Amino acid sequence: MQITNIPKTINYKKDLEIRGEVVMPISVFNELNRKAKIE
Repeated sequence: MQITNIPKTINYKKDLEIRGEVVMPISVFNELNRKAKIE
């Protein structure tokens, strides 16, 4: 899973901590887990 709209680089030279969370239906979560087990 990848969140594509987050920049890969920013013009900021000090320490920086980024946090976030993802909300998805349990059916999507279960499908992602199923696919991850196959890979």
